Amino acid sequence: MPTPVTSGPVSDIVEYPVPGVLGVDKLVEGPDGNLWFTGTASGSLAEVVGQITPGGQATLHPLSTPSGFDGITAGPDGDIWFAESTALKVGRLLPAQLRELGL
Repeated sequence: MPTPVTSGPVSDIVEYPVPGVLGVDKLVEGPDGNLWFTGTASGSLAEVVGQITPGGQATLHPLSTPSGFDGITAGPDGDIWFAESTALKVGRLLPAQLRELGL
């Protein structure tokens, strides 16, 4: 489990490092109780959809093309949906599979 980093004098704020990611852009709570985010992978600069558990365990899902994320949301079907403006796609992440749909 990653070591949390406490921030400032407030003791109830905990930050978790996300290895392999340069920056996190958008964040949403998923129906599975985890947080889902969009970001950029370090090294390759590929765009990723990531998942982080309340305990700080992160999983990254790289996208096949540069996307230009515009948003991410949990859908009523229990999947994670995101907009890829540069790639002109809507992405859908099922629990074990990433799928990108052309517009």
